[in-house]
Amino acid sequence: MQGNSAVTPKALAQWLAELPEFASSSSWGIGGSCLLQHLGLVSECRDLDLVCTEAAYAQLFTALNKQLPRVNVPAHPSYCSHYFARFQHESGLEIDLMAGIAVQYSGKVTTWQFEPALIHRDEQLPWMSPRQWLELYQLFQRPSSAALLQAYCHSRGITVD
Repeated sequence: MQGNSAVTPKALAQWLAELPEFASSSSWGIGGSCLLQHLGLVSECRDLDLVCTEAAYAQLFTALNKQLPRVNVPAHPSYCSHYFARFQHESGLEIDLMAGIAVQYSGKVTTWQFEPALIHRDEQLPWMSPRQWLELYQLFQRPSSAALLQAYCHSRGITVD
């Protein structure tokens, strides 16, 4: 993929989806602000958040690691996922790959399970369900993004807790 500032997170996702390791896996999905943009909830997204199963992580990590340089991410006081890596495309866009998501607040660790069966394919890309990402935004304590997705889910009759 040509590196330039015009590369969008969605275009980057389309490029990744064509890599053999991603194309052959049904155990990953796109979330975060790219999902919000896809749903029409925000006009721009700044990065690409990918979630996968723990079993698929090594294969997808290796594919990304062959194509893009890794970015060193300092330890976060609350995020304690089993697997997390950040990569940077030549355009400056960053890709986060995560699996076995866990967050610690007030000494309590809460884990979250990715469910590939809830992936929705659109434009040949695997999009996470709004409900899944709502759960993650709540877990990550991102109230404004959670509120956007909660309103979206309610307006479409999607049951949320």
